[in-house]
Amino acid sequence: MGKKHEEAIWLKLKSFGFNDFAVAGIMGNLKAESNLEPTNLQNIYNTYLLMSDEEYTRKVDTQEYLAFVTDQAGYGLAQWTFWSRKAQLLLFCRNKKVSIGDMDAQLEFLYKEISESYPSLFKELKSCKSVDVASDLMLTKYERPADMGTKVITLRRKFSQDFYQKYSGKITDENRIFELGSIVEICNCKESISSYGSAPLIDVKGGYACVTKYAPNGKHPYHLIHTKGSASKVYGWVKADSIIKTIKTVDDLAKEVIEGKWGNGIARKQALSNYGLDYKIIQARVNELMKKGE
Repeated sequence: MGKKHEEAIWLKLKSFGFNDFAVAGIMGNLKAESNLEPTNLQNIYNTYLLMSDEEYTRKVDTQEYLAFVTDQAGYGLAQWTFWSRKAQLLLFCRNKKVSIGDMDAQLEFLYKEISESYPSLFKELKSCKSVDVASDLMLTKYERPADMGTKVITLRRKFSQDFYQKYSGKITDENRIFELGSIVEICNCKESISSYGSAPLIDVKGGYACVTKYAPNGKHPYHLIHTKGSASKVYGWVKADSIIKTIKTVDDLAKEVIEGKWGNGIARKQALSNYGLDYKIIQARVNELMKKGE
């Protein structure tokens, strides 16, 4: 898995409120289980079922393969295996109308499982002060593989320490610039009335929003306006680490406009504006792409 993939997982787990020790410990275990690949089918079942990871995922999604819950095959980031947990994962993804192999959905399900079904583990992870402790907690209280011997413990601790050294405190605003006009996903956070982080700070839920302004020297450098239908009602300035990832770039949105997905003329302008997007930025990019013949 590439660095961007790892960063996305790190930031998603951070958005749940876990500290760096806990996030590293979780990721170290997920790497040991699936190499951080959300469509990973337990290796022996590729041979047993005569299906690649991608084929298995597709057939579960299209319901061509109906034994996902009962086949005892480990699947996904955490290699969910037991029938009741796989049934809950499947239901969770279908309710969200996403693929069973969707990374964000799996991480959200993992958080739901830990916070609701493993309350003591959840409490310990939230207050964890050591990477090794977090790694061991995930191994012994969540993953619980058949082999929890010294070699397994040591390897998972190493993976966890590697992630901690690689990402703890190092994903900063300087290397995460979000484009004006793009749609981003934010976590539960606090918004300010100014980029200086002036009081009062208001709690806002996570969801999708459009980046409307950027103040590089501000404590809360990004001004966001929630998109239509978003769970978030953000309308103010947020910290850089409140933004999990970009959902659609300006290029993505401009190409949708060119394809006619937002209508034409006045109707297009109204549709984009009503959704919470910056019409001028997107239209300017449309004009650029049209000139280039893209």
